[in-house]
Amino acid sequence: MAFVDAHEMGSDSTYYFAPEAIPYNPHLAADQRASLNLFGKTNAAWFDTFGIDYFTREVFDAFYPGYGASWPSYFGSIAMTYEQASARGLAVRKYDGTEMSYAVTIRNHFVTSMGTAETVQVNREKFLNEFYDYQVSAIDEGESDTIRAYIIPTQDDQPAANKLAGLLVSQGVEVGRSSDSFRACGTTYAAGSYIISTAQPSKRLIRTLLDANVPLDENFLIEQERRRAKNMGDQIYDVTAWSMPLMMNVQADSCNRSVSTAMTAAGPELVQPGIVSGGSGSVAYLVPWGTASSTRFLANALNEGLRVKSSDLAFTHMGTRYPSGTLIISTAENDNSLAGLVARLATMTGANVTAVDDSWVSDGPNFGSGNVVRFNAPKVAIAWDRPTRSYVAGNTRFVIERQFDYPVTAIRTSRLASANLSGYDVIILPEASDTGYADVLGDGGAENLKDWVEKGGVLIGIGNANRYLADPNVSLLSMRRENAVVENDDDSGGSDGDDEDEPATVAGTYLTDESAYAEAIAAKESSPDSLGGVLVRADVDPDHWLGAGVASTLNVLVRGSDIYTPVAIDEGVNVARFQGPDELMASGYIWEENRRQLAYKPFVVVEPNGRGYVIGFTQDPNVRAYLDGLNVIFMNAIFRGSAHARPLR
Repeated sequence: MAFVDAHEMGSDSTYYFAPEAIPYNPHLAADQRASLNLFGKTNAAWFDTFGIDYFTREVFDAFYPGYGASWPSYFGSIAMTYEQASARGLAVRKYDGTEMSYAVTIRNHFVTSMGTAETVQVNREKFLNEFYDYQVSAIDEGESDTIRAYIIPTQDDQPAANKLAGLLVSQGVEVGRSSDSFRACGTTYAAGSYIISTAQPSKRLIRTLLDANVPLDENFLIEQERRRAKNMGDQIYDVTAWSMPLMMNVQADSCNRSVSTAMTAAGPELVQPGIVSGGSGSVAYLVPWGTASSTRFLANALNEGLRVKSSDLAFTHMGTRYPSGTLIISTAENDNSLAGLVARLATMTGANVTAVDDSWVSDGPNFGSGNVVRFNAPKVAIAWDRPTRSYVAGNTRFVIERQFDYPVTAIRTSRLASANLSGYDVIILPEASDTGYADVLGDGGAENLKDWVEKGGVLIGIGNANRYLADPNVSLLSMRRENAVVENDDDSGGSDGDDEDEPATVAGTYLTDESAYAEAIAAKESSPDSLGGVLVRADVDPDHWLGAGVASTLNVLVRGSDIYTPVAIDEGVNVARFQGPDELMASGYIWEENRRQLAYKPFVVVEPNGRGYVIGFTQDPNVRAYLDGLNVIFMNAIFRGSAHARPLR
């Protein structure tokens, strides 16, 4: 009924409890929001009794559903975050010189815990009735809502669609799988499509997770634009976009009518067992590329010591079209246990495999073509410890190791400055803290990494790690980070490098109106305004090996202020670039200037350097390990990058 996430925040604050700051998620029920005040008033009364400072309705909002204290809300609970200033140990000295002990922080959490229990006891009957009404009213709303059903059709990346359906079922959502083909809202769907009716107790959770966009309150947005105009900083606490179909690159259609067709209940399985079909496999086994299942198959095949090849181009075999990146496992190059091992890997990973008894292709490269590369089992390392951001490093390692079953070695970043790196094929630099990589690696680190790449290494930069790689003093990437565009300025390119002293006086001007004043106080050179997190579209170059098997359009979560220039065609390839300004937005709220400046800029670049490559992801593809739609292009960087490098062995 009531859920509290008792948390810690920065030491120089006091104590925070409900009610939350605006904006609220529009799919929260009105009585849930009203009940937050009951808890807040009880806690406030006890804090007044003990003379403890606190604050409410600031900083921590209830918009993004991914907080520990938000998720229970969509099951009918009254969910809250309590934040205590952290002692960072036994005691901390705050900015004003006062000391705060760990014992005080425990006391404060104890007081609110007892206050919460008191509020529940006093309002027990009210809360129970509201919890029941939450489920019933959700059904009623779903029967007359603008979206009456979501349909997840059968699609090219069926494993992703299966995973989405399984995740919903695991959270208590009723999901059906159609037994026959059917029509809904003017579209014909194949048997096996998933159907989610909104007329069920989980209606609010369904809309929150599956809607392409959950709108922010209009008055809140007006206030943010006002604050931004005064350089005050916005009050958006976290991301403004999180649509699961978009993040997983899964087609999910909404329908304004209920769907009536024969169906069976879907289960919570996230991976459906794959099968091996076709001939006896006397020549090879083919695994179509482009899904998480095929990527897991490759990772596990390499772990098992199989020799695996891959086509950079699409090809046709026995009337079936196979996408670029398709895996080719030659029977002659592996031992007699191959058939059994392939069958086991297909069952375990969910990849569908075709056994073939001849190698003739009617279109595209043959299996022995120069457009077919052989995978090694790359040794992968990730920079760890200072200055990496722990969340980014951890999420990246989680995706590789836990989602794709491939080992990663964590090495202290400072070791990259002088260590012999020849034992690694791939090194990943996660996003960095404010100190950045330059302070830790120094000149020696840049030279060591350059030497390693030139000898055949693959260096992957994530997010703001590219500030280091694209720094002119390092130049492992030729792209450059952009300043914000300065409107109505004939010289918006920044400093021209002159060392002349700035004059003590300047020519006078008349400021005739508000717009002239605004122009006079505008920053002449600064970074673009930071984004809390929006989903934008990026187009993928299908002709480059890094884009093999990747969807033609990706949905990328853009955060922060980094925007980079495209790389020149003689320096490298912009394998994925953001779409134009009118098509860019997929979900969330973006500042107008960012929308215009981000258009056509790179998301993923690759540049050859000697026998190796440097690959830059200008935004983190592994945020919270929930951007499944970006998994293939990221794992391509590891597996296909190392396959295309030519290290000296």
